[in-house]
Amino acid sequence: MSLKASQARYLLSLGIDFHTLDYFENRLRVGVAHQRVGLNLSLYNFAYQKLRELILSYLPDKNHLEHQALRRFIDRIIALDTSLAIASYHQGSQTKLESSIEHLKQVQTKLQEKARTDTLTHFNSRETTLKLLEQALEQGRQGNKPVIVMMIDIDDLGSINDKYGHLVGDHVMKEIAGRIDKVVPSLDRIGRYGGDEFMIITSMNLSQAMTLAEQVRSAISSPPLPLGDSGVLITASLGVCQSTANDSIASIIQRVDRAMFAAKKAGGNRVTSCQKQAPADK
Repeated sequence: MSLKASQARYLLSLGIDFHTLDYFENRLRVGVAHQRVGLNLSLYNFAYQKLRELILSYLPDKNHLEHQALRRFIDRIIALDTSLAIASYHQGSQTKLESSIEHLKQVQTKLQEKARTDTLTHFNSRETTLKLLEQALEQGRQGNKPVIVMMIDIDDLGSINDKYGHLVGDHVMKEIAGRIDKVVPSLDRIGRYGGDEFMIITSMNLSQAMTLAEQVRSAISSPPLPLGDSGVLITASLGVCQSTANDSIASIIQRVDRAMFAAKKAGGNRVTSCQKQAPADK
């Protein structure tokens, strides 16, 4: 009944005040409405031609000038209505397509952001961190300026997971990430390198980096985290390494890893630089 009513309104207004803005707007709305419901465009065009035939069939079959003029007018007005509806149909399709493309771009941006960011700590992901390290080393070589790489490993986080569960362990990691973020300058690049390991890439000199590392170590351990019946002291072992002109990603990570493990081997909760690390085991 609704469709019949709308068709009746359309027929009763066909060609009435066709030179006005309202007429054009109403005919354009027809195309938009049909595009939204997914009406096939070829069927759409056929329906207008069928409508023309039906209207002409009701006219007297006489060759009077006024009848000829009326037939020409019907041909023109149907052509006008068809053109307007098809134009708005295509415009609606284009708008829908542009909206879909924009939506896909937004989805792509979110996926790229998700790939770049560690979901737990909101630091850079491991992959992003390694790319940043590669860029920093290349920029350092071009500018003849070394890069500082800092590796942070949380001491004995596994025992917290075993005792309190992994949800608590995740909470601890978020808390640690927040403490690191408050200490490290915003221009420095922070990434989650592994399960309980973080990496910081900075253009500071070695002395400044060692000071920063001590600040990070202190921030992680103080104050104790309120877990269980009492607070739990969380500590970290840190390695700090300055790049050389010949360093690759693999070589500097290997060296900073050795410095970090030297700090852990010495009891943890300390900072060791590559220059001060213990000799590698043979």
